[in-house]
Amino acid sequence: SASGGGSPTSSTASMSGPSTAVAQTQQLTTAAGTTSSSPGDVPTKRVDNKKTISSPQEFFTSMLRGRGYPATMLCSLKSGYHNSPTKHQTASYGVAFTRAIRSSDTAAAQSLLAAGLHPNACNKFG
Repeated sequence: SASGGGSPTSSTASMSGPSTAVAQTQQLTTAAGTTSSSPGDVPTKRVDNKKTISSPQEFFTSMLRGRGYPATMLCSLKSGYHNSPTKHQTASYGVAFTRAIRSSDTAAAQSLLAAGLHPNACNKFG
């Protein structure tokens, strides 16, 4: 503006000069265990003894271990979560049962189940 009332940050920055910026940078780099590339950066501590977490699984594992819980990883294919279909399940899977389920025909589905079809019928892929 014409009255010379610039913003305080711009007038302070112009008054500080390059020697002040050099002094601020030296203060940031000489602090114990901290580094910074410019005066505006926040100093960060170097931690050489900690592993960098690179995935959500590693983060979750480190949180569990940090709280004293075991963080053993298990393969889902070898656990009870994934089971191969039984012969009864694959034999029960067919057009009539699939049609009854997809059309929400509860009477037909109950009739097929009463005849001995497995309620968890599926094909060879599960």
